[in-house]
Amino acid sequence: MMNKTMKNINIMLGLLLICTGLQAQGDIAVTSKIESVTVFLRGAQVNRTADVSLKKGKNVLYFRGLGEGINPQSIQAAAPEAYLINSVVHEINYLEQGLETPKVKMLQDSLELIKVLQENNSMDHGVLENEKNMILRNQAIASKEQGLSVDELQKAAEFFRSRFTELLDKQLGFVRANAKLNLRRNAITAQLNELNARRNRPSNDIRIIVDATNAGIAPISLSYFIAEAGWIPGYNIRAKDTQSPIVLEYKADVFQNTGVDWTDVKLTLSSGNPNMGGTQPQLSPWNLSIYVPYKATYMRGRGDYSKVAKGLTSGTVMADSISVDEQESWGDVSGGETDAEELSKESLSEDYAQNWRPAGLSEYTTVQEGATTAEFRISVAQTIPSNGKAEQVTVKTAELPACFRHFAVPKLDNDAFLVGGITGWDTLNLLPGNAQIFFEGTYVTEVGIDPAYTSDTLDLSLGRDKKVVIERTQLKDFSKVRMLGSNRERTFAYEIKVRNTKESAVNITLEDQIPVSQDKDIVVTLVDASGAKPDPATGKLVWELKLEKAETKVVKLMFTVKYPKNKIIPGI
Repeated sequence: MMNKTMKNINIMLGLLLICTGLQAQGDIAVTSKIESVTVFLRGAQVNRTADVSLKKGKNVLYFRGLGEGINPQSIQAAAPEAYLINSVVHEINYLEQGLETPKVKMLQDSLELIKVLQENNSMDHGVLENEKNMILRNQAIASKEQGLSVDELQKAAEFFRSRFTELLDKQLGFVRANAKLNLRRNAITAQLNELNARRNRPSNDIRIIVDATNAGIAPISLSYFIAEAGWIPGYNIRAKDTQSPIVLEYKADVFQNTGVDWTDVKLTLSSGNPNMGGTQPQLSPWNLSIYVPYKATYMRGRGDYSKVAKGLTSGTVMADSISVDEQESWGDVSGGETDAEELSKESLSEDYAQNWRPAGLSEYTTVQEGATTAEFRISVAQTIPSNGKAEQVTVKTAELPACFRHFAVPKLDNDAFLVGGITGWDTLNLLPGNAQIFFEGTYVTEVGIDPAYTSDTLDLSLGRDKKVVIERTQLKDFSKVRMLGSNRERTFAYEIKVRNTKESAVNITLEDQIPVSQDKDIVVTLVDASGAKPDPATGKLVWELKLEKAETKVVKLMFTVKYPKNKIIPGI
């Protein structure tokens, strides 16, 4: 019997070794290092290197635990001329799990330890419960024929009370201990979810066959495109005051969730996106034909509808036999298919970790412009953990000349806004992204920047300036309505007063408007605009004013609108 048992054990161990050790004897498990990574807007190219001891002849190399999302068509391997690479194959090994990050591994081990502790506490609680039940079953302390003295009865009562109290106290301790362990387990589980840790990842392997003319140590390089990575451009724009240039910090939120940390790697950020494809579009013939509707008759059934085709020559569609809502529920009765364009939207981790890096990092970034993309090469080694959270990297910092002015639309808002006009931004290879605006060390707002829709000067609002006081008031003495035959004429009159309370002069742009007639019976006439000329298409009026310290200026706006008195004109 013992021999049979040992035989079965040996068979099971043999099967286990076969399943877990798939590589044949003589194959080489390669320990490689990520040397550099080129991160695209979506996806990344990972470059690994390894020094491998090769024998003369055929060598089978296994690069294991390379991370998820490898594109097999993108794999490239290289070796010195003395070594011939015969085969490169991507494999997914479900029997060997991929590597977890040290932090994730520690948290998962903590969960296992908590599980063991809770099981032990539950077991000890059960033992005490059995002892308590045993005492209760044997609480008859005397037979019916023989009684107990008062001292013996008192001692027995004290024993039961003391022991029961001790048992209940210990049980309560185990319950409280498990409750605390539950809180800790929930916290660890939440942290694992925060790290976006995916368990039981299959190992992504690459098998390379190398023929060596001589034995020796050969440097092998391996590169591949991996999907679960990317970067999002963003900017910090800082204005110290109105006398200094504006500082633009070009930053990148780099993220990856491949299952393998990028530790101390050379990072390159590319403006390219391989997922968009690079094949030029081709026009297909644009064919036209006459649409012939599909003729059908609908008859009301018991709880459903039966469609009886009448053929293309029927000439009659009995659609009146069902309601409009029922007709709509059938959709297109032609039987044709409706093409729908599906738009896929990728959401990234909604909360990015704001791990600030020194602005001096930009001094170690070089920019290389290609035919279609720009690359930012950061020579300082970077670490990007595999958790789906963004690590912020400063790409470049530049001082840009700026022209500061004030801007106001008193009709909509009486406050003046300080605007900085930046020039020279078009030399920085900016991409669409959000910019955080800071003025005089204070956060102002967030704005979107899209270089494709920006002129030579990038205008940024730096917030409200309460030291420029603006008032727009209606001049009631001039605002009136009068009848001119069959027409009514309304006069609108306003006064805009601007006062500079700052210690220095300011330039301010004021905007207002007059209505634009869309009907020949409505006549708009500008009476007074303090020298401003309206835009014929929009009716916009612009005043460019310069105010010295403590100076006040006033502009007036007066116009009339004449229209038939029996008509109602919305908006006036």
